Amino acid sequence: MSRILLPLAIVALLAAALVLALTLTGPSISPGTPFTNNTLNCSWALSPDTIAQNVTVLNGSAVYSTAYENASLGPLSTSLLIPSAATRKGEDWTCRITLSNGTASASSDATVTIRNSPPSTEGNGAGIFNSSGADVGFLVQATEDANFTLDVNATDEDGDSITYLNADAFCARLSSALGTYLCSPTQADLVGNAPTRVNITFTASDGQNVGGRTITFNVTPVNDPPVLALSARTTPVNTSLNMTFAASDEESNFPLRYALLFNASNAEIQDRLTVTALNAAGTSLSVFYNAQSPDFNDVGVWPVYVNVTDNSTTASGANDSRSALYSFALNITASGRRPYFTNVTPAGPYAIAQGQAIEINISANDPDAKSRLTEWPQYCMHLKQVRSVMI
Repeated sequence: MSRILLPLAIVALLAAALVLALTLTGPSISPGTPFTNNTLNCSWALSPDTIAQNVTVLNGSAVYSTAYENASLGPLSTSLLIPSAATRKGEDWTCRITLSNGTASASSDATVTIRNSPPSTEGNGAGIFNSSGADVGFLVQATEDANFTLDVNATDEDGDSITYLNADAFCARLSSALGTYLCSPTQADLVGNAPTRVNITFTASDGQNVGGRTITFNVTPVNDPPVLALSARTTPVNTSLNMTFAASDEESNFPLRYALLFNASNAEIQDRLTVTALNAAGTSLSVFYNAQSPDFNDVGVWPVYVNVTDNSTTASGANDSRSALYSFALNITASGRRPYFTNVTPAGPYAIAQGQAIEINISANDPDAKSRLTEWPQYCMHLKQVRSVMI
């Protein structure tokens, strides 16, 4: 009897071993937090004794696909792909695998929820384009003080409406609906006034997520002309005036040099004006009006033209100076001119005898509009001393 039971026990143990040998690892879905623009990859591992399997994909409770595979007809698959075109945000997708070894079965599944895809600037007509309509890619060559526009065109897998967000650094958004940006690199964007790389991110939002592209701008510096801060001045024609002003240069290419320019509009005062730098850098200057010998033809409002030049050289030592012409108004007012007669009554000539009185009425004017004519006592003194005179 014992000889009969021993083989039966061995058979039972072998049968149990066959049941325990069937194993299923997985499935798993990647990416684990997918967006609507992601292709889903469901993968699993099966034990060698598997002779058949059933692979089912569910969208929610609806069957998207199902397949039965038999090892006798070919190798059993261990993965499948779900294209992004099939998915929509908010959907739950399940990958369910059932294995069989002819005696036992094993089943498992994995589920992911499709998240809303952010807008994208890559592919399918999307991109970031220059004024020529070419996609700029990820590197743009830019020049200081040279403005240019970029057109950011994003797409959204979910068909959501898109709003373009503000950029940073030197690119300003012109339209949140169209995605146009004006980029204006300046000297402030440079490091050490040398070629500088600046990263700027252009983004779009669908109300839930943000997507976009970061572009590196290689900004090349240029030498800018100096800047003068001038303002109008006023002085009487017989009063000299020292007019001081300030100047600056972005690149500190000192010393600054000055020259006055004259033409038909201001030639009258050419011999009256001089310009002088007041410090070694030339950041302070004086324009001097010399009225030591007044010329009453100088009365009026005159343009004063000041040309300023910096002191710059290229890396090879060549001259790279920049100049700029500025102007201000100099108002020279009337002052110090002698009064004059406007009327004498009765009109001469006059013949009077010694001791005879004569009354002469004289009207006078002063071109400087003074309220009192101080020269009258001198005329009266002269008339009192007359004894016999033909006037």
